[in-house]
Amino acid sequence: MTEFKRDQYQILFEHSADAMLIIDHEKFVDCNDAVLKMLGYANREEMLQTHPSQLSPSHQPDGQPSFEKANKMISIALSSGSHRFVWIHTRANGEDFPVEVLLTAVPFQKRKLVHVVWRDISKRLRLEEELANHRDQLQQLVDEQTRDLVEARDAAEAATRVKSLFLGSMSHELRTPLNAIIGFSDAMKNRIFGAIDNPKYEEYVDLIYGSGKHLLQLIDDILDVSAIEAGELSVDEVAVNIEDIISACQSLVEQRAAAAGISIYIKVPNAIPPLFIDERRIKQIFLNLLTNSIKFTPEGGSVTIESGLNDKGDLVISVADTGIGMTSDDISIALTQFGQVDHSLIRKNEGTGLGLPITKSLVEMHDGSLEISSTPGEGTKVSLTFPSTRLHQ
Repeated sequence: MTEFKRDQYQILFEHSADAMLIIDHEKFVDCNDAVLKMLGYANREEMLQTHPSQLSPSHQPDGQPSFEKANKMISIALSSGSHRFVWIHTRANGEDFPVEVLLTAVPFQKRKLVHVVWRDISKRLRLEEELANHRDQLQQLVDEQTRDLVEARDAAEAATRVKSLFLGSMSHELRTPLNAIIGFSDAMKNRIFGAIDNPKYEEYVDLIYGSGKHLLQLIDDILDVSAIEAGELSVDEVAVNIEDIISACQSLVEQRAAAAGISIYIKVPNAIPPLFIDERRIKQIFLNLLTNSIKFTPEGGSVTIESGLNDKGDLVISVADTGIGMTSDDISIALTQFGQVDHSLIRKNEGTGLGLPITKSLVEMHDGSLEISSTPGEGTKVSLTFPSTRLHQ
């Protein structure tokens, strides 16, 4: 090593921010001022008279004696060229603190010295411990919130099961007297056992019959919602002809439409393949949509049913009317269970606000989707899309 290089090394050694030492045969032969500052020694001579193990507690955290372990670490560095590890040192005031140690073997006059670099990692370990504590606290908070959510979900599911069980058990009790009311009032309405003398009684019979039918429909809707929520709504899927289903539904509502002065148009091509679906549920879907359209379309308006295949080969069926229409906020409300839009014409019509939510759920049960587009004063269009995989080719 030239004198210039030695001077360069000495400058770097003396002025390094890291604590640096030189060990020769397990003894310190030199150190920089950073070592004295780190350990709290007053002068270099006092520092160099100590053995490496004397700057540490008697034992390291792993239980090994510091003297034996220090010699072992030095031996590893001499044999492998370098060695990095964490060590516990003791300051002159007796305070223990952790350091990261790098030992590097340096050839010198036919022997090897050990160049030592110490870095105080107290602050780093303290930060890591704080982060670990924060992480543990955060994980504990997440676990608590997850547990609360699971408990809330389980409670909600249990409540839904109880509600479904209650409604299911009550359905028979509710339907039996209603069927009697509807049946007897229908017999009186059609004068099966003779004429009704008082015209007022005839009016009352019509009211009884209509109210009974309406109440039965409400019960059916509530039971459907309950079954859907509980995931217990049964479906019996078969290949059905959409044109036949739509025609059948039109026949069921055409009297009501005629009484309201509303025309119904059907545009369904014969080439549409049969749809694999529950026949009773698809009728329920179309009856709900047609009834809504008739209900909210003024006299002289129309309802149009169209179907066809889109570019993906999916079946798209739409029910469009020229009725009062809805805003985007109205649509969100209409798709919410028991949601009823606050509109004068709508409020005049009876209902629970379950028709559209049930329809949407039934469509989704058959892998389909429901979309509503509407403009106030111009009408509403409900589009149903069923995937091509449900078409019976």
